[in-house]
Amino acid sequence: MKKIIILFSILSLLTSCLYDIRDIPTDAVYVDFDKAVIHIKDSLIELKNQMDNPSIEIEKSYIFEFTIGDYMYAYGDLLKLNENELLVVTSRSKVLNDFGKSHLITSFSYDDGKTWSEPQEVFHNNLKEHMIISHPTLLKVDEKGHIMLFFLVKYSAESIDIFFKESFDYGKTWGEDKLVFGENQGYQILNNDRVVYENGRIIIPLSIPSNKEGVLRGYEDLSVFYYYSDDLGKTWIKSQKLSTTFALLEPGIVPLTANEYLMYIRTNRGKVLFARTKDKGQNWSFEPSDIKSPSSPQKIVKLSLKELLMVWNYTDKDYKSSTGNRNPLSLAISKDSGYNWTYILDIEKYNPEINKIKYNYSYPSIKIYNNIIYITYFEIYSGSSLKLVKIRNLTNNYY
Repeated sequence: MKKIIILFSILSLLTSCLYDIRDIPTDAVYVDFDKAVIHIKDSLIELKNQMDNPSIEIEKSYIFEFTIGDYMYAYGDLLKLNENELLVVTSRSKVLNDFGKSHLITSFSYDDGKTWSEPQEVFHNNLKEHMIISHPTLLKVDEKGHIMLFFLVKYSAESIDIFFKESFDYGKTWGEDKLVFGENQGYQILNNDRVVYENGRIIIPLSIPSNKEGVLRGYEDLSVFYYYSDDLGKTWIKSQKLSTTFALLEPGIVPLTANEYLMYIRTNRGKVLFARTKDKGQNWSFEPSDIKSPSSPQKIVKLSLKELLMVWNYTDKDYKSSTGNRNPLSLAISKDSGYNWTYILDIEKYNPEINKIKYNYSYPSIKIYNNIIYITYFEIYSGSSLKLVKIRNLTNNYY
């Protein structure tokens, strides 16, 4: 079987300290997907339809609900700290757009998400003048209170920095802001709940404009790459770019084994795109799919050794657009490490003939505790609210 192999060599730590992401690597491979022989039957990912199972329990609630004139909430992530205590972090703003003004807030629930404490703004030290602090990820390092909070700081269309903070009391207090890799690496786009920590390695998947300056001139020409650290953020190594003839946006990575990673990528082609490495990032192969999706991000997590769970917008409506098309919000499961998928159900779906307000659902995060799936996402109508759905009995029925 003929495959297109993307040479994706990992730089050494010393080289990464000198290498500027704004310089496009001379050995990056740009694949023409219209001509490449990767649309072959045994590498095509098929989405198999399946009826909803009535025994699955779905409990939905608002964490922060928008009211006219108040704040908007978006891009959340969640951790379960003990049996009933949850921590959520999200972005809060008066105007929801890519160049508005936003900051991060945290809130605790002591009854497993039924009620939430008054939000507290996350304090930052010595950040230079910025527009947005957003797209958080929470990582639980140990059971003694050590957690990490990753987020982006946006200054302009030319520059986004990635930072992290640490807490040693489960998010009640936070330490100083620490920069990932170095300053002014270009317009690095990080999604919420995309930083992963597994087998002692932290991985931060990102997209960036493909031009040499790393400056955002639109969302039609972007590449993907990632940072990783094997010492809890003391040092970082940066991969080279993975690029093709169309935009690769907002990637995520699922470590399947110590050596095999699956990357899932938002595109403006109406389909989810995957890439896979079996040698810990040295070489990558693209895996096209026929899984319908607009230009919106997916989120995938590992359930067990080969089982994966995906939440995404299962529609091809206006797939080249990035607004007004993020409905429904759906779930699918793969039992073979992401080669085949089974559609399960829609978490959210509005009927425009019934609902007078047009709802959109986007930027999900997923955590799984004691076979209960916790998914946060934001709901857009006249404003934006952060919602939580808890799903029970899904794993008993589907894997």
